[in-house]
Amino acid sequence: MNTEVNRLKSEGKTFERNELLKVMLDYRPSDDRGNFDFTKGYGIYEALKAKEVAPKSEARKKLGDMASTSTKGESPKKDYLTAAELRNTSMSEL
Repeated sequence: MNTEVNRLKSEGKTFERNELLKVMLDYRPSDDRGNFDFTKGYGIYEALKAKEVAPKSEARKKLGDMASTSTKGESPKKDYLTAAELRNTSMSEL
């Protein structure tokens, strides 16, 4: 087990050792002879990690969009007058 974990690390793969071992025990990926296949286990580990990250990144994107949105286009034309606007206008101007 330790040699397989070290082999994956020497290949440049990054992982949390305990989490990979948990994946290996939960999913039990094996080769033709029934031995644990750590390469397949690492693939499962990456897939599970990608699922955990995706919802967080989507939430961050939505939050960023909400924070950086500006008003686009023209604002709707006002079809009414306020009391302050009416105060200085004559009846003929209405």
